[in-house]
Amino acid sequence: MVVAPRPPAPPTLPERLATLVTLAGQLCLDLVIEVRRQPGAALTWAIRYDAPGAPPPAEQRGRFDSLGTALDAVTVAGALHGLHQRALRAPAYLVIPDGPPSPPTTDDLDVQRLEKRIRTYDEPAVRGAQAIWRDGRWWHTKLRLSGPSGSDAGRCVRDREPPEPSWQGPSIPYVDCPDCATTSSNGLPPRCRTCRGARRSYLGTVVTITDLDGQVMHLNWLADPDRPLRLSPVALQPDGTPVVALPSHYRLAHWAHILGVRPEHLTELGTSAPVDPGSRDGLIPLADATDDPLTLHLSRLSAGRPAARLLVRSPLPDAPTLAELIRLVHGLGLALAVTVEVDQRRDGFSLRTRGEGWQVDVLRVDQADRFAPQRPYHPSLASAVAACYAYLELAIASTVPTDPRQPIPVPQSSATSIAPDDPEGMIRQLGRRHPGQPVTAILTPTGCHVHT
Repeated sequence: MVVAPRPPAPPTLPERLATLVTLAGQLCLDLVIEVRRQPGAALTWAIRYDAPGAPPPAEQRGRFDSLGTALDAVTVAGALHGLHQRALRAPAYLVIPDGPPSPPTTDDLDVQRLEKRIRTYDEPAVRGAQAIWRDGRWWHTKLRLSGPSGSDAGRCVRDREPPEPSWQGPSIPYVDCPDCATTSSNGLPPRCRTCRGARRSYLGTVVTITDLDGQVMHLNWLADPDRPLRLSPVALQPDGTPVVALPSHYRLAHWAHILGVRPEHLTELGTSAPVDPGSRDGLIPLADATDDPLTLHLSRLSAGRPAARLLVRSPLPDAPTLAELIRLVHGLGLALAVTVEVDQRRDGFSLRTRGEGWQVDVLRVDQADRFAPQRPYHPSLASAVAACYAYLELAIASTVPTDPRQPIPVPQSSATSIAPDDPEGMIRQLGRRHPGQPVTAILTPTGCHVHT
């Protein structure tokens, strides 16, 4: 008789809410829970991600009759859907996190208590209410209809805005879009192909890359109009237009390789559309030799995107866990060096926010005392393990002794390995005790050596 494994229990409402608010903190977005009064006095609920400063949308999407029903139905992808349109003209700022976001408390995840608190703002003269998760806490506000005049006439507006987020850096500079007409034939702002409706051409963008499972990296890219890049062409288009390649720092493909994923697998959050090859590879056609290729690149990346941000999903690396890799390496009679560096402070505005860097290397046991690690650059342990595993064959070949008289270890069962089941936490704690300095734990079949 074959007994099928019992499927995992579905997440509870607090667990669903925890997933949504945790991701909001990691992505530096707001999670908005909203209730609105519909014609006939019915109350409907919606949950979505938004950029700070974006106004409430004219129409509520995904109407549910309670907060619990909304949490049961809304997925991360669903909460992100429409973000491009909602936050197209939201204020654009660099993203400079101070550190990991604060985790939600049990009270923060009390769904009944949260719904009751939101309902206290519901009054006959009020159109609705919102709870906004920002900087590790809920902020509450009423929704009212604006006055009969002004650009927001007849729209829902908030009574008050939450304080500016702690991660908010300087505003991203911009110029008015040179290709936008004032109005179209129907009197409405046209959909400009250059800025895609933002009415601005930004001189910078924030690229956020995530696997939606805890790994997040923010890249702040800015152009300097006073110091344009001058690059030699690497190719010509059929019409003779020269094409230049931006430095690797401005290529998404470069960061995809560091994360251990295939560049062509990168997709945009909110739309699931593949990142176009030009943006991915940093190849810029220069119709005018006086143009700055970086300015063109950033203007195109930010066009039509929420608050001038490009949100990208990278698939999870298909690789073993650290514990599985340790057992494999120890079974070959080799050692594994795991290096971590925890940043002492955040990087400058034009650099990525590192937080942590990881590196995993295979070496002979007799090399442990003289191992000299490079500065770790993988943003997570998972991506470092994936990179090590992808090139494990080459790493093992490099450990073969050059002296023919030196024996090669015979592969055997790794059951004698004394490595802990999950050493990640202990290694990270060592890194936190030495911020700004690489710390290496060399795990051999018989012990562990720490290098600082």
